[in-house]
Amino acid sequence: IFEKVLGEKHEYIATTFNNIAYTYEKMGDYPNAINYYKKAIGMEETIKGKSSVDLVITYESLAALYNNLEKYSEGIECYNRILEIKEANKESTLVTQINIAASYFYMEETQKAFEMFQSLLEPVKKEYGPQSKNYASLIIFLGQVYVNLSEFNKALVLYQESMPIYEKEYGAESSEIAMVYNNIGQVYSSMGILDKAIEFHLKALSLREKADGKMGENTAQSQYNLGSLYINKKDYLK
Repeated sequence: IFEKVLGEKHEYIATTFNNIAYTYEKMGDYPNAINYYKKAIGMEETIKGKSSVDLVITYESLAALYNNLEKYSEGIECYNRILEIKEANKESTLVTQINIAASYFYMEETQKAFEMFQSLLEPVKKEYGPQSKNYASLIIFLGQVYVNLSEFNKALVLYQESMPIYEKEYGAESSEIAMVYNNIGQVYSSMGILDKAIEFHLKALSLREKADGKMGENTAQSQYNLGSLYINKKDYLK
């Protein structure tokens, strides 16, 4: 109907392509979702130009889908296009750079991710402030890199630094706090400090049961982590 009334090249058509892509994504039909996100991008570029800021949202949706499918290289291509668009419009690129570094982390290119995260610390702190969720997200990622590098004390410092930021932003019983507890528990587990690891995984489990329910995926992860720790302590009944 839109095509007949408005013509084949109209922003409403691009919006419809986006909506179709999102619907296919929720249905688990990822090839069609990718196809329609690309159609939306093509339409938006035709109508508004390749530097239109309106393209950013669609590229971010496509990048997130690629990441969920563990197609990180394709996700990085989307993020690089977002960089180009933001630079052309003189917008901040810091969050996009964090996303690119995170993609390299997930690709297990640890050194590249580490260098990028390190280089972003001061710019992100300066632009958003040391109490911002963007800064907290960055130091959480950097903490995960330190874990991969077996620099556990440095990871703990960063996780603990993120805690009051997330408490202020999301609340003391949020899923974000549960995630930090889980990360701290994993660090203590890697260090062989099992009682401390159990303490933080129990905290994570309590919050996750409230947020996700006793049958939630994150709840199951915490239960699995605790089970592994109890086995290591030979506390088999638990």
